[in-house]
Amino acid sequence: MEHWDSYRWRVSGYVDSQPKAGSRARTLFFAVVQSVGSDWQLEDLELQNVDQGGR
Repeated sequence: MEHWDSYRWRVSGYVDSQPKAGSRARTLFFAVVQSVGSDWQLEDLELQNVDQGGR
């Protein structure tokens, strides 16, 4: 997580899944969120699939 300015943060990470037997997929995510009072709002979201192939 990166603090960009007073109200904005960039959050990144990944999720691994097994879409079919013997395979593995990784999805990277990058999001920019804003803090507006006590609420959080999504400003931008990017997803990127990375093929991990077999085990």
